Amino acid sequence: LPLDVTPTLESVTARLTELVSQQVIDEKLAEKINVDSIVWFYQTALGQQILSQAEKVHREQPFSMLKDARKIFLDFDEADAELLVHGIIDGYIELEDHIILYDFKTDVVHGEQGEQKLVNQYKGQLRLYKEALQEGLGKPVSETYLVLLNAQKLLSLKDEVR
Repeated sequence: LPLDVTPTLESVTARLTELVSQQVIDEKLAEKINVDSIVWFYQTALGQQILSQAEKVHREQPFSMLKDARKIFLDFDEADAELLVHGIIDGYIELEDHIILYDFKTDVVHGEQGEQKLVNQYKGQLRLYKEALQEGLGKPVSETYLVLLNAQKLLSLKDEVR
């Protein structure tokens, strides 16, 4: 979606129709996209910040980094073994002195226990993203968010992803 205007139900639906007609996405996939949740996201404080600082927003950013294998696998004992980690970061805002990281999820959530389960499930992934951004850009990640689109919840993982 373009970030120069606040998305509405009409504009997101029109964009989906355009993507289907250009055969960028399949019609069956487009039907499963929760347009209300996309509109909701851009009404949140984070969504508004993304719109107001669009030139500082980076989306779908690939990264690669080497990690000590002993930090990934608990019972691994080879001191010099490294793993090459690849991923794609959904998005971040690169400000002058810090970074705000966010990741979208479409999992179904059942109450606070379900939210905590997702936090536990994805905090390792977001920790890797945070580390990759800090190493690559030389700035601290000050905020990390898990955006639960289907539940329309924005979870701060500041205390979970250190």
